[in-house]
Amino acid sequence: MTAGSVLGAVAVAGWSQARTLAELYLWFAVIGVALALSTYEAAFAVLVFATEPSHRDGAIVAVTMATGLATSCYYPLVGRLEAHLGWRDTLARWR
Repeated sequence: MTAGSVLGAVAVAGWSQARTLAELYLWFAVIGVALALSTYEAAFAVLVFATEPSHRDGAIVAVTMATGLATSCYYPLVGRLEAHLGWRDTLARWR
């Protein structure tokens, strides 16, 4: 998951600098790989492996709640940044 997060940060930085359609497709493909390495499914697999059976439900609920709250804060903030800075600068600063 850490590798997926690092790859995602690099991919978003690359996306912010894409100038051609081919570059855009390349960075979207890299972002797709990063997402596959760092999404809920990967997090839940790690939780199931790393926690005791009696604590798994609570751990899964905690991850779900934290990511849901983060998303609720993230989208309005990024919308404001994009309106102020433009999409390229928002991506470059947010990675």
